[in-house]
Amino acid sequence: MDKITRLTETDVGTYIGADVIKRLTNLEYHYDFNLQFIPALNITIIPTKTFTTSQGKVFELAYNMTVMTHERIRVSNVNLTGYILTSNLISNQSGDFVDYSLIAVKKTITDWKGEASFDYTNEMLSRINMTLVGAVLLVHGNYYGMRTMAIRQSQSSQDMLSATLVGDNLILGVKPEQIPKGASNLQEAVEGTLDCVAKTSFADITDKVNSEAPWIVNYESKNYRVYHLSYMEPDIYFVGFVIKYLGKYWLVIALRIPQGAIGSPIPNAPEVADVRRLVLIDGYTYYADLHFWAVSWS
Repeated sequence: MDKITRLTETDVGTYIGADVIKRLTNLEYHYDFNLQFIPALNITIIPTKTFTTSQGKVFELAYNMTVMTHERIRVSNVNLTGYILTSNLISNQSGDFVDYSLIAVKKTITDWKGEASFDYTNEMLSRINMTLVGAVLLVHGNYYGMRTMAIRQSQSSQDMLSATLVGDNLILGVKPEQIPKGASNLQEAVEGTLDCVAKTSFADITDKVNSEAPWIVNYESKNYRVYHLSYMEPDIYFVGFVIKYLGKYWLVIALRIPQGAIGSPIPNAPEVADVRRLVLIDGYTYYADLHFWAVSWS
């Protein structure tokens, strides 16, 4: 998964460009390509019920889900498991602290239309008086051994930032004003697995990385921050942590799933060769779509 991240995440210093791949495979000046990883089963998540507080905070309470193949054929009898992770800010005389909570794990099966729903109304309404920073819904699907997943970052107050996870290091594109500590009085992050979340501590290693690999910290003239996770669960799909930036708190999410395309845009030409293979990435099923074409140089 780390290799795919480095090939697709173009806005961080760990990025490996398509020109490097073409040079290493001796394709340079002769051929070009485009490679995408498409989930064999795609889960679409649509919120169906929200609640807005007097302060303008929006809580998503319920969701509809549709499972389809890559050819948009609806799939019934898919076993779905879902949970919501919330991050709440707690302020007292000692300072600001973050409490990460896992909302009840729910299970369901898609009907003949490939649809199912989760309702977290009771669980979420009890948290309305809390200072909610952000929430994440993870849905895992299993269809006779074919596994798929989807992650929805709740649009609660739009307080969401993203980071990049490479190995056990987080790369963040902004410099936080503060990182509130967790219940253990350490800087904590949460790692989302199949049906639970695990807490881990992390530390700022930006200065160390800057001395050894300055192109990561200063990529494209930006000032990136790098954090090292003290422990990583074997099968995680996202890492979340809270920071203070521009005077308010944000939930930062780093996804560990294939995103984006590798290579050049596909040309509108009849000479493009297409190859498709079914592959497993961290136990989940994807189609690897490779498009390949000759390049003419005048």
